[in-house]
Amino acid sequence: MINSRQQNPLILSIISMLLVTLVTPSKSSHYHLFKRISIELFNSHALAQSLPGDIQYTPPDRGAPGATGSGGARAHEKPTILESEDNWTRTRGTAAPPPASIQTVPKQCIPTTPTLLVPQNHLGLTTSSNPTVLWYLQNKDVEIMVFELRKAGEKEPIYAEQLQPSAGIIEMKLPKDKVELEIGTQYIWSVSVPCITEGKRRKISVEAGIQRVAPPPELTQQLSQATTPQQKARVFAQQGYWYDALDTLSTAFTANPNQSTYGDILSLLDQVGLNEIVKKEGQR
Repeated sequence: MINSRQQNPLILSIISMLLVTLVTPSKSSHYHLFKRISIELFNSHALAQSLPGDIQYTPPDRGAPGATGSGGARAHEKPTILESEDNWTRTRGTAAPPPASIQTVPKQCIPTTPTLLVPQNHLGLTTSSNPTVLWYLQNKDVEIMVFELRKAGEKEPIYAEQLQPSAGIIEMKLPKDKVELEIGTQYIWSVSVPCITEGKRRKISVEAGIQRVAPPPELTQQLSQATTPQQKARVFAQQGYWYDALDTLSTAFTANPNQSTYGDILSLLDQVGLNEIVKKEGQR
């Protein structure tokens, strides 16, 4: 399932799709794009057969310049789960909470812990100043969901947003008038939800890194020759731009829901170790 603000039901022979729009105001009364596209598969085996597809993701060269973020801090190369004392009254501009510690998610919290849709063993790249990020929430029965973005090595977020929980694949476009990633600087983005463990209300946060890079001439040339969104997504994937490839496919799917595009999305997820998400989506 991918999450949306418009409602546009469409039934195909194999999949049934429901586009739903959710409008969530930020603390500054800005309305960002928070999308949810719900997809139910009547025949998961048929969709699973479409996963190999033509799209192939090639990880970027990890030895390339700019391997460290601002201040020499290295951004997360894989998703990290943190647990800290619950503090949901915090807003932008206030002091950061106590340092969180890396934890193994308690069994009772697994259904409500988000999964970030990023490569599991390296830092994802983007060419966009305000990229789109996606995550998966298995269970919508959580009280609150909070998104934050900060520079690597810093505690205070440069952007924070409280969102309405909803199950499935959730897509969030960082607002252009609020966020502008700097080229060569690494950032950490996170999604947090509450969970009750050992009688205490804790905040479980899952975070991953992202870095903006300047598009090389070769990428620009190949994109200019691509005539469809899926072709552009394949160029991004082959060149190692994870966030751009996934965003291009998600946007194309929202505009024109079809099995081929959704198959490419699941194929990308499968290639970076998110096979559990693919399995769950295939069972819907």
